[in-house]
Amino acid sequence: MRVKSRWHQTKRDGNQNKAKSLEEIAGALAFSCWRIAGNSVVEIENQGYHTATSNDRLNIVAEYLAFLLQVSDRLLYEKLTPEQRQTFIPAVALNMAHTFADNKTDIEGAGEHQQPFIDLLNQRGESYAQCGFVDDEPGFDFLRVFGEQVSAVLSKDNPLWVSQFVAEVNSPEILKTLKQAVKQLFQAEIAEA
Repeated sequence: MRVKSRWHQTKRDGNQNKAKSLEEIAGALAFSCWRIAGNSVVEIENQGYHTATSNDRLNIVAEYLAFLLQVSDRLLYEKLTPEQRQTFIPAVALNMAHTFADNKTDIEGAGEHQQPFIDLLNQRGESYAQCGFVDDEPGFDFLRVFGEQVSAVLSKDNPLWVSQFVAEVNSPEILKTLKQAVKQLFQAEIAEA
């Protein structure tokens, strides 16, 4: 899976070595996470699992985004100061929430779509907080929770082993892509706030 995770380098306005704010990096990471989540829904469908509606697909994307946000936070735990993390992780979440709300509005029409998504991120954050993460890898319990959440969103006519597919087959690929995106996005110098 490929996602764009490099800063565009142009000669205009000295952009080549321009430091990036945490908010800019957060927006780029949120975009990469959206691409990863969207590609994952397509992969789930290509494996024969059924999604009944666009709303189902968007709810699966939401579960992927919650997982990717938690993994990103764990990957950056020792790389950012506590103050930087307090700025960065909420900025990623808000970028995700804004895009989610826009997509939900396209599907269901106007309404309050952003806060329920933020509530979901907070609920999943509590679930994942109890899970292991060692050597930049989520533990079995972390992946199990993720697989179960995706399985719960899929329609009832899907095989029971969808959670196993998500945890064991799909996760390694998305984790590889996420790690690459994080690494590349943080190669830029971080601008002082």
